[in-house]
Amino acid sequence: RSELAGLVAETNRLMNGSRLETLGFMTDLRPALRDCTAVVAGGRSALEGLAAGKPVIALGERGVVGLCTDETLAEAMHSNFGDHLPGPADQFYPAKLEWSLRQVLEEKIDLQKLGAWGRTQVETHYDGKTVAEAVDHVYRGLVNT
Repeated sequence: RSELAGLVAETNRLMNGSRLETLGFMTDLRPALRDCTAVVAGGRSALEGLAAGKPVIALGERGVVGLCTDETLAEAMHSNFGDHLPGPADQFYPAKLEWSLRQVLEEKIDLQKLGAWGRTQVETHYDGKTVAEAVDHVYRGLVNT
């Protein structure tokens, strides 16, 4: 843990005004997300960031998907936002993460527009009815085989 704190402190020193924080496990992410410019996360945390209307850089246990956009959304969803990428266990590409961070930190993209787009994706792909229909489809497929 102290090694991580040292890395975060060094990163914050190099970022000149931006700030990286590690918050640990939280049951409700909404208060933490309110003041974020963007979210770097995998799995449920990435999905919650999108739902909160924040740009998300998908970085999970298995690797980096990168900034969630039209071009990367299918891979992000399929891999649970980096947690279940196929292939070797270590698919961490620092250049992919750096590029995504620069897009956000240097405001090379419209952060509000990307945040609104992400929120729309969650509403479209993860609403209760859509998820229930997908689960039902899997169950029916198993019963019919």
